[in-house]
Amino acid sequence: MTKPEDRNSIMVSLIQNQLDKERLQLESGLTLLACIGACAPFVGLFGTVWGIYHALQAIGSQGSSSLEQVAGPVGEALVMTGIGLLVALPAVFAYNAFIRLNRCEFAQLDSFAHELILLIVHDISLKNSSSQQGESFSLPNIDHSDKQGELL
Repeated sequence: MTKPEDRNSIMVSLIQNQLDKERLQLESGLTLLACIGACAPFVGLFGTVWGIYHALQAIGSQGSSSLEQVAGPVGEALVMTGIGLLVALPAVFAYNAFIRLNRCEFAQLDSFAHELILLIVHDISLKNSSSQQGESFSLPNIDHSDKQGELL
């Protein structure tokens, strides 16, 4: 037969493992979103460099620069920059929103786990002590909002 302390530590480990599984599931896909938000401006910048390169090639091949030779490639470069930003900004905003939602969800899960452990541990203690002493026990109301991300 196992001791109550051993059962309590096993229970805490099982709950912590389940919280870790939930955390992994909630964070899936965020890496791709972060990569898109980080890389899209560079793709736009590459388009800008490519357009300016073509403009400079056109100027070099004809020996003189005119607005017609520069406007087309530079316009394409600016379009590429705009597309890169149009992809990156919503991805970064969505990433930050999902991170915030995950933090709130993790805080609620941790709070629930703390309360569940307290209830189970004190119920075990209550059964052991009430059978010996015949006393009743009530749990205090505990606020765990300051313990984000920690389990006991």
